[in-house]
Amino acid sequence: VGCTDQISKPVAVYTMPHVDFVADTVCIGQVTHFTNLTQDSVPVSYVWLFGDGNASFATHPTYIYQNPGTYTVTLIATNIHGCDTFVTKPVIVAPVPQANFFADTACAGYLTTFTDATQGLVDTWIWNFGDGTTDTVHTPTVQHLYPGPGVYVVSLTALFGGCTSSITKGIRVVDSVDAQILLSDAVICPGEAITALDASTGGPRWWLWDMGDGQTFSTQHVLNHVYPDSGLYTIRLVVGNGACTDTAAAQLYVIGQPQALFSVQNACAGVPLPIQNVSFPSSLPVQWLWDFGNGDTSHAQAPVYAYPQAGTYTVTLILGNGRCGDTLRQTVTIWPNPTATLSVRDSITRIWKETFFTDLTPGTIVQREWHLGDGTTTTQREFTYMYRDTGVYTVRLIVMDDRGCVDTAYQRVIVYGDFSMYVPTAFSPNGDGVNDVFYPGGVWFDMYDFLFQIYNRWGQLIWETRERGHAWDGRDQRTGELVPEDAYVFRIKGRDFKGKYHEYVGTVTVLK
Repeated sequence: VGCTDQISKPVAVYTMPHVDFVADTVCIGQVTHFTNLTQDSVPVSYVWLFGDGNASFATHPTYIYQNPGTYTVTLIATNIHGCDTFVTKPVIVAPVPQANFFADTACAGYLTTFTDATQGLVDTWIWNFGDGTTDTVHTPTVQHLYPGPGVYVVSLTALFGGCTSSITKGIRVVDSVDAQILLSDAVICPGEAITALDASTGGPRWWLWDMGDGQTFSTQHVLNHVYPDSGLYTIRLVVGNGACTDTAAAQLYVIGQPQALFSVQNACAGVPLPIQNVSFPSSLPVQWLWDFGNGDTSHAQAPVYAYPQAGTYTVTLILGNGRCGDTLRQTVTIWPNPTATLSVRDSITRIWKETFFTDLTPGTIVQREWHLGDGTTTTQREFTYMYRDTGVYTVRLIVMDDRGCVDTAYQRVIVYGDFSMYVPTAFSPNGDGVNDVFYPGGVWFDMYDFLFQIYNRWGQLIWETRERGHAWDGRDQRTGELVPEDAYVFRIKGRDFKGKYHEYVGTVTVLK
């Protein structure tokens, strides 16, 4: 009983090898070189598993895969202490790409787009455009601008890792056509004939005319074409030379008597009237006269006008060009705006006290939005709200009736604060993040002439501040050291926002 014994022996703990390797990305039939990056302080033996059922015990093996694909290669490293570990990585053996491409119609003066159609993996394309320029890109599409017409021998070399494939094709670049229209006149009257001539360059071989009135022609020129109605017509010509095409357009006014044409929608008072003027004026100088039916007029082509009063009005447009004219009248109804009305019970209040808001706007209100001045918004008709800070707030109520008319009402709310202060009786400045500082709480942060002081039991002032928000951290300002556990006297004084003087004196216990 009471007999003891002991024995001590050394135990060796060896480190594991740090295994890593890199390998080439190659084409099928090429040699994959494996570089062993394993690190250890003692000799290591290796086993390579190539992912196709074969293995190697070499340090830096080489291997030829028989089929393309992505192989999962594992390197197992074992040191002389018997500690082993492994790493697995994918190794890519790519098939040889079969280069191919196609190009869109090549017109001189325009970019020709070449698009890769290679079968297999490609990460680099080397283009030789046959005009002395080459380009190496990493995207399957490239554009090139040839200096002129001709036949160009274009070659593409497609690469992926060490895999390479090339193809060569001939690309014909032909003259571009430039469509041009020559009209005998830009302005004609109803019943007059117009001649449209082809003035295109580049040797077009075919033509397609669209006269803008539903009629089309495939001749080189269009002679003596008559438009039965007045209006603005767009004449289009498409020309081609077998490889390149181009389009031109020209406008033709067929005038006679100007046609006054506009539409107007009902609106709210004070809101710009939605007038859409689609009149056909003619090519001659035009005079515009708008009569809004209330004594106001405008000579603008597209006037912006807002009726100040609700009612029903006749809008008249008189259009003239010095030779002929036209008049059109439309009736419009201007709706009255709602009269936004809000009620705020206790518009002079204090923080954290409920204030009652009500929308008293008469009529059918389909949408409302309150802005309470502190960033708060709501769409309720009536509600209560408590302001969380003192200040003067401008309350805004925006209402919209069932016709879409809008009005806004404003009301000022004054919020006073309640002064209150409570002081903790103890704190523990031990750095644990809990109750580490001493600071009064309550609603008093707008005090001025602020003074916060700490005295020890001998009446010595050991800490003070005049900055609101500055807490006592339990240190003596004279030495910078933490004070010992004890009861200390605090004195806090200042004036509130009304100018009233407040002073608090008491004790606080420092705990460790």
